[in-house]
Amino acid sequence: MLKKIALIFTALILIGCESQVPQLIRDQPPKNPSIQAVQADVHRYQGSFIRWGGKIASIHNKKEGTVFEILAQPLGDEGRPVGGDKSDGRFIATVAEFLDPEIYKKDREITIYGKVIDLEERKIGELSYPFPVIQTVKYYLWEPITARYYYPYYGGYGGYGGFGFGYPYGYGFGYPYMYPYGFSPFGYYWW
Repeated sequence: MLKKIALIFTALILIGCESQVPQLIRDQPPKNPSIQAVQADVHRYQGSFIRWGGKIASIHNKKEGTVFEILAQPLGDEGRPVGGDKSDGRFIATVAEFLDPEIYKKDREITIYGKVIDLEERKIGELSYPFPVIQTVKYYLWEPITARYYYPYYGGYGGYGGFGFGYPYGYGFGYPYMYPYGFSPFGYYWW
């Protein structure tokens, strides 16, 4: 009986550790051409599967489904856009279902897995730009990253702060080893 409980408990822990990001979004396809390569020779890459992502620049709902214009950014290990202000270009992703523009709104991060269909010329301001068009197979809208407040009473590495400074002999390393004091061997005792 105890073995069954332990087995169930272990299975629940492993299920809890599993990533919620779909496999197609996490894993890069074997041949994942860049946006620039598709723009240069779309016929070579038509039908190829890609995994691109970035920030939503615009969203339009049509009878056939939803059309995204996405500002492409480099992707991290899990497939999340990590570019900051860096852009790899723009592309269009079509989804064969209605997606609410209040949820999938401008500047939200999204990753697309799909098939290269064609190249479409559109204007960005007064400039004509060749957008690769992707027929989406799978997409993932990322949760916004929120900043966490750091409460300074507890020491720098998890210990309790002491006397308002972070007692160096208490739990954790405390403030003498952190900003603004730096990694000085004298900590804040050196005046």
